[in-house]
Amino acid sequence: MGQTVKGDASKPNRRVFSVPYEYRGKSLDPFQQEALIGLMQSMSTLVSAPTGTGKTLIADFLVEKTLEKGKRVIYTGPIKALIAQKYREFASLFGTDRVGIVTGDVTVQPGACVVVMTTEILRNMLLRGNAAFDDVDWVVFDEIHYIGHAERGAVWEQALLLLPQHVRVLGLSATIPNASELAAWLEKARGEPIHLVTSHERAVPLEHYYFNRECKAVSRDAWVAAYLQSYHWEEDEIDPKGGHWEEEDWRQSFRELGGRHRIRDDSSHLDVIEYVAQERLFPCLYFDFSRRGAAAKAEALAKRSRVLPEKERESVRVTLKRTLAEMGVDKEEIPGLDRIERLWYRGIGLHHAGLLPAVRRVTELLLERRTLRVVYATETFAVGVNMPVRSVCFDSMEKFDGRSYRRLTANEYFQMAGRAGRRGLDRRGVVIVLLPFSKPLKEPPPRWEEAGLQKVQSSFSLTYNTVINLIRQFDEDRIRALFSTTFRAHQAEDEETAVARLLDEFFQRRGVLERLGYIQGGVVTEKGRALSELFIHELLFAELLWTADLETWALPELAGLAAAFVDEGDEPLSPALSKAWPAPKWTTEVEMVAERLRRLGAFDDQLDVRPSSWRAAVVARWCSGWGLGELQRELGAEPGDVVTLCRQSIDLLSQMARAAAQKERVSARLREAAATIDRGVVRVQFG
Repeated sequence: MGQTVKGDASKPNRRVFSVPYEYRGKSLDPFQQEALIGLMQSMSTLVSAPTGTGKTLIADFLVEKTLEKGKRVIYTGPIKALIAQKYREFASLFGTDRVGIVTGDVTVQPGACVVVMTTEILRNMLLRGNAAFDDVDWVVFDEIHYIGHAERGAVWEQALLLLPQHVRVLGLSATIPNASELAAWLEKARGEPIHLVTSHERAVPLEHYYFNRECKAVSRDAWVAAYLQSYHWEEDEIDPKGGHWEEEDWRQSFRELGGRHRIRDDSSHLDVIEYVAQERLFPCLYFDFSRRGAAAKAEALAKRSRVLPEKERESVRVTLKRTLAEMGVDKEEIPGLDRIERLWYRGIGLHHAGLLPAVRRVTELLLERRTLRVVYATETFAVGVNMPVRSVCFDSMEKFDGRSYRRLTANEYFQMAGRAGRRGLDRRGVVIVLLPFSKPLKEPPPRWEEAGLQKVQSSFSLTYNTVINLIRQFDEDRIRALFSTTFRAHQAEDEETAVARLLDEFFQRRGVLERLGYIQGGVVTEKGRALSELFIHELLFAELLWTADLETWALPELAGLAAAFVDEGDEPLSPALSKAWPAPKWTTEVEMVAERLRRLGAFDDQLDVRPSSWRAAVVARWCSGWGLGELQRELGAEPGDVVTLCRQSIDLLSQMARAAAQKERVSARLREAAATIDRGVVRVQFG
């Protein structure tokens, strides 16, 4: 069943089609139907709706209908875990012969009808040229609000600007206050109408509570009132605005009254889980922003929990055996698996990036099948896994961002809290923040209202790779026009000034490239073509390819070089890991190259980044044949981090090998190093 919709009456060949009321057995909300109307009219569409409301169903519909027409579609997302999940889903729905995946370190059927990839890969392909998109009808940008990400947002913006005109766009975003501004920019940049669909309603409404053992789970205002009483404050001492505590009023009262606290409060996650059990709020996702904290909590709960009934224990055994077989992993390759299994057999899961992908996958499957009652997770679960639960709990309102502890933003909170509430199963989703009275608060706890969400702001920037590839593809007039259509220019108070600044940055970087021999007489040289293939610390590695005798380096040295410069992952290195390892012997050569670049005027934060000796040691030793257990004992490397570092290193070595294509022996040596890393649990297999 569906409603009949007529196409645009102004067009001579208007179509009549039926928008379904349900899809794959799920009733469609009005915003989903509205989105489908735009897609069925081949209109680029931007959907902004709360987390957990069913945006991915819209993308699934689009993929299915595009395949029915015999056309191709690309699906992009921000992280590899999400991309791997979509690959498995699409392969199950449409067949492995019709689905491919490209992530930089893994390429499977890149010419398939449906290809999933990270947004970085899409941008990189577009920078090299768009011939590969001649037969692509649609590109899906999942989590398109990442365009505002401080470090990675430029990738989304560049990809949207460089997409060929014939390709239509579906953007899926969590709720953002300036969705109309983003849609207006897309219309201007792409020269086509954008069908904007916004929704602020959840199919399963959220209820927000604060918790401690003294008053259990209560509203924010009830918690504040009880907190004041616990400090023997009177409400009229701190409540000058009739129930709305302003931060400065709170701070002033805190300074004047001090902490005359008389109630002992040692509330813990165990009290929260006990309350969740009493209220029948399982399955529960419990966020702790520290891996160590999440693991300790899982172990503590296990000591109080009974073993699951035999039928559910059998589900654990079968799921584990099947998943390991699909991913090509033996139980003996997973350090500490016995401990993880004991948690599963008690209905408890643990999920963070330090665990092997196979372990995380089993946890996700057991949670999906409701075998697990509680999963303790770090923040990576919120983006990498699309899986609703009945309740979401937070161990704290604060997180460490690599520099200091700060409160969660409203966007971060709702990205995680939005997992609460299973459509069709729950009438409400419950969100609980643990906040003991014994912790002095210098400012009132947040109200967590979606009205407080942050606007998406452009973070467009230029790298040397971007500059060299723009010069390869476009003349100066086209580049100026491109800068004038950026989201950064669109949002600027003075658009001309914003474009002028971009051009200044472009010409400064171009000048550096000319001095270094990447461009001569306005033409990209062979050295410049090598640079165009590098997307991580591109100047540094291009110079190394050109000046260092890499073909004579040992394979572990090459592996360690790549590992030393890749991303950190989801948690910053501890001081013990970041400082306690001797510098590799290639350090002096790398420093000399960096110093030469600086002398010739190169300006870039990447030249100031110190290589990580610890990461280099981990991957070099893996390349030399060490096992996960040895790396964990001797270097403190968690198994999941080893896999991540190795996969990132393979990606960078592959980029270097492509860049060194004209130096056959160097290119072959780099590919050999990548192949040596790609063994055992590091090798990716998709089930």
